[in-house]
Amino acid sequence: MRSHIALLRLLAAALIAVGGEYFKLYNVSYDHRAIIIDGHPRMLISRGIHYPRATPQMWPDLISKSKEGGAESADVIQTYIFWSVHELVKEMV
Repeated sequence: MRSHIALLRLLAAALIAVGGEYFKLYNVSYDHRAIIIDGHPRMLISRGIHYPRATPQMWPDLISKSKEGGAESADVIQTYIFWSVHELVKEMV
């Protein structure tokens, strides 16, 4: 369990290190049809990263490639929480 917590902390540090240059303040709201960013409706493009299936050394490169993916670069990066990591003994949360 401790190794999983350390792994999540390392992932968070990688996200902050790589994403730091991309962070900017925006005026964000929504209406009944779309998310509005700085007064313009946007469709957010999301890409998924399965962090347990990659080594921690690979995370910064995976995040960079997701954000700089050409015509459809990611605005949002999603990840999954694998239940087997959190439920080490079946039905004991």
